[in-house]
Amino acid sequence: MVDKLSEMMRYTMKDTQQDFVLLEDEINYINNFIELQKLRLDRSVKLEYDCLQTIPALQIAPMLLIPFIENAFKHGVNSEQKSHINIELTINKTELQLSVVNNKVSFQKDISEKSGLGITNTWHRLNLIYPSKHLLVINDTEKEFSVSLHINLQ
Repeated sequence: MVDKLSEMMRYTMKDTQQDFVLLEDEINYINNFIELQKLRLDRSVKLEYDCLQTIPALQIAPMLLIPFIENAFKHGVNSEQKSHINIELTINKTELQLSVVNNKVSFQKDISEKSGLGITNTWHRLNLIYPSKHLLVINDTEKEFSVSLHINLQ
């Protein structure tokens, strides 16, 4: 656990100072984040995480994917009711695809209306860094929140 946290801190403090990082490093950060989240989750949370096994030598803007994943854990987990988070990360040649789906838990609904800054900032970053090279679709219903992101990393 300490190793994962220290890797995350190193990545956040050192690697994210660059304009682009290796996709493998970004995914390792996500993997560590999810592993740490699993430590605090109980049986009421069903977490499905599907990530690519072989990561191509592509680059990505740092910390671009994590806000969508953090959002799922922030607004989709409540120990008093069943929660579900589904995260899929795939690559087809140079196109990265991220899908995050979570149910909205009742006590978080008021909070979710007041936040959203992380996703808004990420949307602006996508438009600046990957103009005409990405597609971001967000569906926000009463019971579920989903994000589908496609980025051409070439």
